[in-house]
Amino acid sequence: MKNLTSSITWSTYPAYPRAILSILQVIGTAKSKIGLVSEDTSRAIEEAIQEVIQASFDWKILGVSDLSLTKKILEEVIAKIPEKLQPEAREALTAGYSPYALFLTAKEYVILRELRLLLDSTSNLKKILLQKAQAFSEERTYARDHLRDADEINFSTVFEIFEQGISEQDELISCSLNRWNINYLISYRPGLEEAPTNISGFQSALRQELEKQFELKLDNLPGYLDFLNFGVKLLNSHALLQGLSTQVWRIANDLRIRASGPRGGLSEITLPAVAPGSSIMPGKLNPIIAEMIYGTCDQVDADHAGISMSLKSGWLETAATSSLSLKAYLQSVELLRRSIDCFTNLCISGVEINKKA
Repeated sequence: MKNLTSSITWSTYPAYPRAILSILQVIGTAKSKIGLVSEDTSRAIEEAIQEVIQASFDWKILGVSDLSLTKKILEEVIAKIPEKLQPEAREALTAGYSPYALFLTAKEYVILRELRLLLDSTSNLKKILLQKAQAFSEERTYARDHLRDADEINFSTVFEIFEQGISEQDELISCSLNRWNINYLISYRPGLEEAPTNISGFQSALRQELEKQFELKLDNLPGYLDFLNFGVKLLNSHALLQGLSTQVWRIANDLRIRASGPRGGLSEITLPAVAPGSSIMPGKLNPIIAEMIYGTCDQVDADHAGISMSLKSGWLETAATSSLSLKAYLQSVELLRRSIDCFTNLCISGVEINKKA
């Protein structure tokens, strides 16, 4: 078990620990601006954080809570600061906020950033699909309409259907973005001993530095219920990723079938020759990009099950104890984004009508 868990570290998903480190930098900068930290200590904090960011993140994912990870990161930063400045640096990086608020705000930022990158990829996918719809407007094919027999339609309609499916999921994800802009550092009030203290001017400076660093406007949180329901929000958001992956799978599967051949299959279209050739079937084009999408969508489905199981590890309205959920979410959104980019650029953009069929 030790070997299993130790091999899964945040070095594979560095965006989260980097966000924690960036927020620590923001906290130090905010306190420096209101005169709570000397210039030497502020500079030492910045240099230490940059050094940690450049290193590999060998902190375990499984079996280590977010609070423990945050404290490990903090101690690693402190250790890289000159010893005479460490007391002031520790005070600067720990006083005036809750460590729970730090990692929760880091999660909000990372997820919001990843979703925006994903929407960039889906936007390009939609553009290419519409280009193909226009290019194939004079071509004919067949499609089944629910329970009716197959009807003859324009090939452009096939790609318009694809584009509409992606657009619907794209719109749902876009509408969910405003759920990921909560600034727990400003508004988190759990009633715990680590709750924020009243340092004059700190929270105002912190808000300004956060928005400057992350280019985000983070809204206030009225209470702590969002903290307790964070896992539910993560699960619901991942369901949108699962819906998008299903639409992408549908496109990949249809293209693979329509390109099947050359001896047995539809052979209506040709896919780019990414992996041409077969020892037993000359002229065959292996649809490896479409088949790659199958694996991606399988992983997204598996990640959704993992997030669900993680959520179930919390009882009596308490937060989940499992650290699997964020790892599973980040794995899905990154894998889906990269797969969509690959699918768009190496497969869909090169689809052509097979005039010889």
